[in-house]
Amino acid sequence: MTDSAWIGSLALDTGWALFLGGSAATDLHAHHAIQIGLSVDDPIAWTLAGDRRLEGRGLAIGSDVPHAVARAAAPVAHLYVDPESASGRRLAWAVGEGTRATEGAAIERACGRLVAAARSPNWPKLCELRASLLAALGGAPAARPSDLDPRIARTLRRLRAPDAAPVSGGDLASAVGLSVGRLSHLFRRQTGVSIRTYRLWWKLRGAILALHDGSNLTEAALQGGFSDSAHLSRTFRRMFGATPSRAVGELRILLPPGRTSQPDRSSEDFRAG
Repeated sequence: MTDSAWIGSLALDTGWALFLGGSAATDLHAHHAIQIGLSVDDPIAWTLAGDRRLEGRGLAIGSDVPHAVARAAAPVAHLYVDPESASGRRLAWAVGEGTRATEGAAIERACGRLVAAARSPNWPKLCELRASLLAALGGAPAARPSDLDPRIARTLRRLRAPDAAPVSGGDLASAVGLSVGRLSHLFRRQTGVSIRTYRLWWKLRGAILALHDGSNLTEAALQGGFSDSAHLSRTFRRMFGATPSRAVGELRILLPPGRTSQPDRSSEDFRAG
C-alpha cells in the first residue's frame, strides 16, 4: 500500500468531506463516497480497474468504483460526497456508475476557488470550492431551511449527545410524536441526509476529532461510537479510501462555524489508503 503523505486541510461536515493540499499517489481502492478530484495545473493521472488510465483537471469517480491516484501536482482538491445525501443523489445522477470528466468554464471557476482556498484555507472558502465542484459536475449543495422544525432539532440534539446510547428509529420518532416514516421524510428534507447516514457521518466526525486530539485508534473508535478500531478502520476506508491509523493526528481539521475544532497545526499530514 502506498504510504506517501497527503499534506493539507480537511473540511468535514455531515455527508461530505473536502481535502485540499498536496496529493500523493494511492493504490487501487474503492469507497462508497462519490469523489471529485481537481487540479489547478497539471491534470491528475488516475488508474481504474483493468489498468485503464485517465487524466484530467476535473474528474468525478462514481460510488464504489475502483480507482487510484497515479500522479497529482499540488494544489489539488478531493471532494467526497455521500451518495445518499441530497447533493450526492444529484451528483450520482450526473456521474452515473463510472467516471465523468469536466472541462471548460465550469472547471476554470472551480480552479479559481481552489487557488483562493489554498492561499488561506478557511471554512467559507472551502465551502465555496465545494459548491463550485458540485456545479461543475452537474450537482448542487442541498438547500437547507433557515429554521429547523423543532422536532428535527430535538432529534439532532439526541443524536449528537456525547454520551448518547444507540437508539432505534422508533424511539426517536416516539420522542417527538411522529411516525417513523414521517420522521424519516422530514429529517431527510431538512438535513439533506437520512438518519442512518447522519449517524454515520457524526460518528466519523467524532472519531476523526479524537484522533486529531491524540487518541489512539481504539480510543477514537470508542469515542466516535464504533464497536472497535477495526469497525472504525473499515468504515473510514469505505467512506474515504484511506486508513485512519497514524493519518489524522497532524491534519488541519475545519468544521462548520460554531462547532468545536482544533487550533491550526504547522504540519498537516493525511495518508491515503
